[in-house]
Amino acid sequence: MSNHFDPGPPLTPDKEFCACEPPSGTEYLRATGVAFLTALLGGIAWFAVVLFTHRLWGFTTVLIGLVAGWAINRSAGNHRSVMLGVFGVVATAFATLGGYLLLWLPFVSERTVDRSFSWYDVLMMGLGGFMAYRLAGPKPKAKDELK
Repeated sequence: MSNHFDPGPPLTPDKEFCACEPPSGTEYLRATGVAFLTALLGGIAWFAVVLFTHRLWGFTTVLIGLVAGWAINRSAGNHRSVMLGVFGVVATAFATLGGYLLLWLPFVSERTVDRSFSWYDVLMMGLGGFMAYRLAGPKPKAKDELK
């Protein structure tokens, strides 16, 4: 016969998650690996888009920035810090510049792909880096918290 008034063993509190806490060392290590992979695979993806469309597209860099920031944030256990934001910016920049350097491979014809890297592309690289920083970097404080 069961006793419905028996609450069972006492509850033990678990560690609560707070995104405002700094990431641990292993989370930084995972974020570094993800940033490296994002830079490598993002550069190849950037190169593939340019190779297939025969044009430098700025939105590709912004998409790489979004993916880099999101992936770095997830790999760090949803923690955010300035260093993780810097990882996102650097991964975005290296992916774009690495993809651009791949355009100079011998099998890529100069007639099929325009290799001119303009100020627009630099601006889009900055926008992609900004998006990566906003996703992985620290959250801005709300106006209510400033008081």
